[in-house]
Amino acid sequence: MSFTVHVQLPYGLDATKTAQEFRQGLCPDRVAYGFHHAEGLCETVTYSVDAPEGWLESLLRKALFKALGFDVMHAWRNREQIERADIVWTMLECDYLGVLLIFALRPWVTAKPVIAQNVWLFNDIARMGAIKRWLSMTLAARAAVLTTHSRTYLGIMRHHLPRSDIRLMPFGISREVFSAKDVPAPADTDGPIRLFSAGNDRTRDWQTLFDAFGNDDRFRLTIVCDWVSDEALKTYRNLDLIRRPTMEQFRQLYRSADFAIVSMVENGYSGITVALESVALGVPVVSSRTGGVPTYFNEDEVLYASPGDPVDLREKVVSCSGQQRRDMAERARQRFVACGYSTEEMIQRYITLSREILAAPH
Repeated sequence: MSFTVHVQLPYGLDATKTAQEFRQGLCPDRVAYGFHHAEGLCETVTYSVDAPEGWLESLLRKALFKALGFDVMHAWRNREQIERADIVWTMLECDYLGVLLIFALRPWVTAKPVIAQNVWLFNDIARMGAIKRWLSMTLAARAAVLTTHSRTYLGIMRHHLPRSDIRLMPFGISREVFSAKDVPAPADTDGPIRLFSAGNDRTRDWQTLFDAFGNDDRFRLTIVCDWVSDEALKTYRNLDLIRRPTMEQFRQLYRSADFAIVSMVENGYSGITVALESVALGVPVVSSRTGGVPTYFNEDEVLYASPGDPVDLREKVVSCSGQQRRDMAERARQRFVACGYSTEEMIQRYITLSREILAAPH
């Protein structure tokens, strides 16, 4: 079955801009999330375009986004491409809710099926006001299929929308960029244990990480985060803080580490990207036992620590020998390959699901 796809991406991830950043080595995929892998496999693939904005337009779009919780103006500007496609793909709630509202506001236009990928919405639903919650759930219920990257999230979503078709859609990362084949593995040394941690989302638990390893000369900690204060560098003598590295620098940071640490507060969805990138590069992972990571790796493939427990986190690291690290990393890598945790294979899952949706009677 041949079909046309429109990919509605967040404002700021315009495919032209992302392709330029990819050529500069600043992001891992030519199109965000690897959606370009659908090109040649579908009849046509179009991507949302970021309309140029003056200060007033930008203010209005952001105000609507804040009020509604999603980007309806960005969807409206791309409505012609959305309506021409056979099916719409999304990665975030801010995009699929905007698309579904456009269809709801234009009942004379044939609504196209939407694959609605979820990250934060159902984690935040309890904190929403009644009107915003009603609007979000009413629109989400109109999606052809709601997907999530985390098995933990399935039950939460099904609780709120028991009549909807809700499925697990395993995430994927760039196999081209995050490849261990041409990056040497770190050698065992008598020096500090080298730890690497990265992440910008709100679920990162940096304080537990600092409490576990900060100012302990047995460890050298490197983190990548845009919002950790420079004050942390003054507080912890064994900490290096890096902002916005290139992809090549990212690979070297991973591969120079003895462990990648994913420290998180309790949540239903987070930590997956860093865990997959680490595993793809052959780096053993220590993660909080929460978020999305347990969906992807078993207890003998990743070390899991109790969320918010610095003692347990530290013990997981110091009790693991060099050989145990290498064996664990190899088991995780085999899982990565067997389960298809690359962007190419994730996009193939989108294609398979699309064919099922489009073949079903309406």
